[in-house]
Amino acid sequence: MDRRNYNEDDGTSVLASAEPVGAAAAFSGREAFVDLKTVALFLAVSIRTLHRLIVSSDCFPAHRIGRVWRFRLSEVDRWMQHNTGRTRRRKR
Repeated sequence: MDRRNYNEDDGTSVLASAEPVGAAAAFSGREAFVDLKTVALFLAVSIRTLHRLIVSSDCFPAHRIGRVWRFRLSEVDRWMQHNTGRTRRRKR
């Protein structure tokens, strides 16, 4: 460990206790994105079902970042509150 960044009083790194600067400071108050597996567990559905939901619904709160889907749990929860009880009938 670099001795310049080490606080001997409590054994922590000075960098770990520093306030965020620059772009990190702008995003420090925002909710973090979570991955597909976390949302599937949150909704109690399989990852495959969640994929189908994302593709079939244009209003599901999913954000594609590169090749990966990311979500904010508060947006997913809000979507669930507004869409609970609405079912579509399958065409036979």
